[in-house]
Amino acid sequence: MKKKFILLTLIALLLMPITTFAATKDEYKSKNLKDTLKEEDIELKNEDYKETEDQVTIYLFRGTGCTYCRSFLNFLNDISEEYGKYFKLVSYEVWTEQKNGELLEEISEFTGQSAGGVPYIIIGDQVFSGYSKEYDETIKAVIKEEYSKNQKYDVFEEYDKAKELEKRKEFFSSGQFLIGCNVVVIFIATIINILFVNNKMNALTNQVESLIKEQEKIQEKEKSSSKEKETVKKETKEKTKKSKK
Repeated sequence: MKKKFILLTLIALLLMPITTFAATKDEYKSKNLKDTLKEEDIELKNEDYKETEDQVTIYLFRGTGCTYCRSFLNFLNDISEEYGKYFKLVSYEVWTEQKNGELLEEISEFTGQSAGGVPYIIIGDQVFSGYSKEYDETIKAVIKEEYSKNQKYDVFEEYDKAKELEKRKEFFSSGQFLIGCNVVVIFIATIINILFVNNKMNALTNQVESLIKEQEKIQEKEKSSSKEKETVKKETKEKTKKSKK
């Protein structure tokens, strides 16, 4: 049982690179609502504001000092007392962070809605390219609608899944997959062969140990028999001496 577990573990370790998922949003510099407002010198109105797992994530691609980005942040700050329990913010500054700018290009390509600039806002599966006061009621409605869903849509999770699927397709359609299969097959065959040899060696060892034990038993019997014979001889000699007297 232990050997089977070791074998399965080793195979799983070999296949692990094929089954791992990316975590795109964790690879880039981002800020939450409090830190973003602080960076823009905006005082948070809702002192009780907290971020939780069940809140809707608002993704914001922004530039420090961008007038429209600041207007959107002021809007979020204004509704934080009423809607703060429904949303949290993850913001990516793209004007000074080159990697964040590259991420914006990739995400906008994935959503199918180009980013002509910032702010670029994503809530659930809804994208707002730019911001104006006309969006306010729509944004509030989208936040509440997304919050009420049992399974919330996260653009980064979907983006990662799409990337992983693409990687797998490329892998399985390339020669690397066949090479990988051959390596795994050879590895498994080697392990099986080792286990088979070990089993034979164990069986042989057991047989030898069994023979040794049998031999020891025979030797013990012979010693016991020899002692009995000696005892009989002594008793016979004693009886003979007594009879002569």
